[in-house]
Amino acid sequence: MARAELAVCTVELMRAKDLGVIPSYGQLASGQLVRAPDAPHRFICEAQTHLTNYFISADVLCGKIADPRCVSVYRVATKEKQLVYSRP
Repeated sequence: MARAELAVCTVELMRAKDLGVIPSYGQLASGQLVRAPDAPHRFICEAQTHLTNYFISADVLCGKIADPRCVSVYRVATKEKQLVYSRP
């Protein structure tokens, strides 16, 4: 299970970087994900830079997470709860 969680978190971070929401030098703070209570296929992972930590919430839409269409970033917020990105 830990490998699957790390894979999902890695893809979430890559998608957030692709959106320009998290700097390119951002890294995972941990490979553990949390299931969001408000949506069955939404997961939250933590990323970090030297300035702050980010919480990335994304929907996993299919089983092939390497496919860019399978992980859709929903929201990114800092540890201070400042909203950085919200999907339209």
